[in-house]
Amino acid sequence: MPDNYYGVGYDAGLNTPRGDSTTKYTRRWFQFYSKFLYRIKHNHFIGPNIDINYTKGSKESQGVASDEYYQEFNERPFNTGLGAVYQYDSRDVPVNAWKGWFLEVIAAFYGGFLGGDNIYQ
Repeated sequence: MPDNYYGVGYDAGLNTPRGDSTTKYTRRWFQFYSKFLYRIKHNHFIGPNIDINYTKGSKESQGVASDEYYQEFNERPFNTGLGAVYQYDSRDVPVNAWKGWFLEVIAAFYGGFLGGDNIYQ
């Protein structure tokens, strides 16, 4: 899909002008994300999650191609992560809630243990 890459960090996003020569590139992307939740008591759930994703850029503009982070990580596009999920869910109807709360906390760790190219949390 056509996309724009502004760089890494707040300042890069704020100060990089959007344009065909500065931020334009084509992004190929997919993601498989799943979580398995178990009720531990009323409204409280915990469980594991898995995230497998791939992001690869091509047809880069001059501005994107010259970015040091893009150069470093575009050739390592595959990420795999495992983690844990905690949910508190007191909604009356999950798909169209009128009352109640939903809170979700996720911690995920990415690395080469499932074939991933990058290490981060």
